[in-house]
Amino acid sequence: MLFIFFLVGVLLIGWYIPQAILRRANFRFAAILAVVCALVSGALFIWLGAKSAGLIGIGDAAAEFERGFNAWKIMIFLAPASAIQAQSRKKNRGA
Repeated sequence: MLFIFFLVGVLLIGWYIPQAILRRANFRFAAILAVVCALVSGALFIWLGAKSAGLIGIGDAAAEFERGFNAWKIMIFLAPASAIQAQSRKKNRGA
């Protein structure tokens, strides 16, 4: 059950964090910063979710973190794709 929660959360973080950062950033390496922020935010989301599940008693924190980490791996492809899409949309709007 928590895997679905982690998966949806990671997909939302991986798409919207780079979009939000690149909408406002105007420097050369903004896309790299956006991807790193999304990956770190996703990892923090998974870690806090696993620890919370362990404290509440829903499941073992280590096992939930492993499941969440498997969902987090999607962000390795999703966050750069979102950043590239936002960056190209921003360039096309300015041209």
